[in-house]
Amino acid sequence: MLVVKGLEAFYGRSHVLPDVALEAHAGELVALLGRNGAGKTTLLSALMGVVEHRAGMLAVGGADLGGRGYAPAAAPRPGAGTVRRPGLRQPDRGGEP
Repeated sequence: MLVVKGLEAFYGRSHVLPDVALEAHAGELVALLGRNGAGKTTLLSALMGVVEHRAGMLAVGGADLGGRGYAPAAAPRPGAGTVRRPGLRQPDRGGEP
């Protein structure tokens, strides 16, 4: 189960994700919908730790991630699960560009 409470993220001084909350239970299919610029990619990036979140709680399987994003170590291939966004600095994680 994924639990997100009060997640907030910024690009510089721009507050782009204010107070996001969601729960996704095991076996559920969840869709994230919104217009361009609504924060879909930023939310996924914050969940995976690509974009730092400044506030909020992230828990996976009941374990609080303590401010880190969720990036499974056993990805099927290098770079899998990474959201790429033009112009956003990507950390070097040894995957494909």
